[in-house]
Formats: sequence, C-alpha cells, structure tokens
Amino acid sequence: MQTKIRTYLDKGTQQVWVPYPVTREVYQYRGDSSTTRIYTIGEQIDTSDLFPGLVLTVEDIFRLPAWTSHLNPN
Repeated sequence: MQTKIRTYLDKGTQQVWVPYPVTREVYQYRGDSSTTRIYTIGEQIDTSDLFPGLVLTVEDIFRLPAWTSHLNPN
C-alpha cells in the first residue's frame, strides 16, 4: 500500500486518501508534506486544497446510503 501511495504522489497526485472502515479512520497523504494526517470520527477532513468550500467529515465517508439499511445489521 505504501509503495502505491508513494508512486501516486511521486507522479504528481496532490493527495491520497485511504479509508480504513474497521477503525473508521481516513489517512490523508499529501504530496507537499512528509506528514500523514489521520482523521477519526468527529473530525472534518481538510479538503481546502482540492475542493474549496466542501465540508466533509469522517462520518460522511463511512455513512451508507439508506437503501443499504437491510444489509447492515448495526
């Protein structure tokens, strides 16, 4: 996974987001930084560089559409 992330960033991708459903975390890798940002439930993801004005939370990433309610026993 890390090799793919590094390849994408080396080829010019500005950001790579990797969601982890079990832990409900989103890892944000940026091409302009060696720091990885880890977002958890209750946090808003910084989308300002790619999508100015977009408000996106970790809950939004993992929220299933209503039509899947019969598939999710939780």
